[in-house]
Amino acid sequence: MASRKLFVHIGPPKTGSTSIQRMLHALAPSLEQCGLHVVVASSYQGKHSHLVRREIEPRPDDIRIARYWDRLYQWSYVLHELTRCTAERFVLSSEMFGSLDARRTSIRQLSSLAADADVEVEIVGYVRPQWQLTESSWCQSVRTGAELRCFEDCIEGSFTKPSLDYNEVFGPWRDSFGKVAVHPLQTNQHRESLLVHFLSQMGIHDERLFRAATRLRRENSRLGAKDVEIRRMVGVELACRGVEQWQRHIVMRRLGDLTKILHDDWPFAGLTRDEVSAFNGHFAESNARFARDYGIDNNRILFRDDLPPDFDKRGRPASWEDFSDLERRAVRRHVSRTVGIDIENANHSGRRLTPPRLDLLSRRRNSVGMAFLLRTWRRGTLVLGHAMRLTRALAQIRLSKEGVVFFARWVRWEGHEFWRRRLGALR
Repeated sequence: MASRKLFVHIGPPKTGSTSIQRMLHALAPSLEQCGLHVVVASSYQGKHSHLVRREIEPRPDDIRIARYWDRLYQWSYVLHELTRCTAERFVLSSEMFGSLDARRTSIRQLSSLAADADVEVEIVGYVRPQWQLTESSWCQSVRTGAELRCFEDCIEGSFTKPSLDYNEVFGPWRDSFGKVAVHPLQTNQHRESLLVHFLSQMGIHDERLFRAATRLRRENSRLGAKDVEIRRMVGVELACRGVEQWQRHIVMRRLGDLTKILHDDWPFAGLTRDEVSAFNGHFAESNARFARDYGIDNNRILFRDDLPPDFDKRGRPASWEDFSDLERRAVRRHVSRTVGIDIENANHSGRRLTPPRLDLLSRRRNSVGMAFLLRTWRRGTLVLGHAMRLTRALAQIRLSKEGVVFFARWVRWEGHEFWRRRLGALR
């Protein structure tokens, strides 16, 4: 059996994966000193979505697409990481590994990787109550512009989603690698305890790293009910104007933080107590079988805290009628200024209108000087990230002929991809 171990965190989505990945990216040098090597920690804050998506040419109007599809971050580079680094433990995290579409390809690639690099693969994942996952997934889809329907219209087919049956999600991974460590997230578990628990699973018990992990900035904060409704209305209008889904995500980012223009908002809660009870009853048998097969609880209980004590006070979905007159004027002014549409008087007849300009630098209010500074800032951040990756790779090579060859190959690869594709996308 291989002495070196590769921990593969597969999510699934909406189980604290973004916080874990950002933590691994931020604490990679400190984890390296503790004997845990974060594989390709520079790949867009550690998300590694490029490993499970098909490679396409980057669109010239979005630098983030170029980061996702860069060939530098494909499986061959992961193999180089495992080969040239002398650490005994590695960690690779991507919530996309848990998706049903990319599961087969990911398992095949990781099996081949384990054989070539002589490492033992251990799968790590987290699960949360299905009703929580449904609410959180809908809010995230609305935030990116992918979901345009109201929550009430989406809840009807939720019981048939295969992603909510954890036996379907983790079963193929268990059949392929055998060792799968799954941990349930309770309704009252905080993000800080999740990060500390994940580090403990990796064999890290340093109190200084625990404190550093809890001080990291919170990612994917939960949106309020009014905030979600504003973004859904903007997404509907963009879809009516013919804006593609990947373009809507870019436009949605321009809205920024909406809490400053909302004087009275409440947490989004789409499910009632009866609907949550229906969820728990529908997945009770599946969760009991999952808890038994994965050794989570002897009493076949996957989630002990099914409902929070203040469940009836969580909130509700919001509609445009819930906004005050002052909030409506502020929202219309903000959305019109940042996106260029009027959500209250939007035309939803289905006609394909002229999409709004996606280039933020083309707006009249931005001067030529500001456009130059913004472009220079983006290039500077990319150059700095390039230099940090180069320094990190130089510190990890072995003092041998093989190590020098790997480092030279990395420099050629990085230089070609960085200067041709990344900076080229900013022109």
